Amino acid sequence: MDILYTLGTGSIYQNAEIKTSIKLIRRYAKFDRIFVIGENPNLEGIEFIPFKDTMSRTRNVFRKLCEVAENSDISEDFLYMMDDVFVLKPIDIEHYPLYHTGQI
Repeated sequence: MDILYTLGTGSIYQNAEIKTSIKLIRRYAKFDRIFVIGENPNLEGIEFIPFKDTMSRTRNVFRKLCEVAENSDISEDFLYMMDDVFVLKPIDIEHYPLYHTGQI
């Protein structure tokens, strides 16, 4: 299973958030690849997909998710992460719970 991050522009912390999140997911989860779409966080070992933000944050994220789904070889099932989510103990991403019901 792959992991996907969407990354916008303008981090006041020079993307320390995503760097920390990826460092921790590498430590505590087993996965195949990490994809980042949006701004380049300049990290080794990720699949980077450049994408320019041109709309609101919500629309940018939606467009990035569509771009990845339509034009990349990401796994059919993937874990969508955000740069402000930090994994602090071992997790099984294959069985990570869904926190919604119905259509998204």
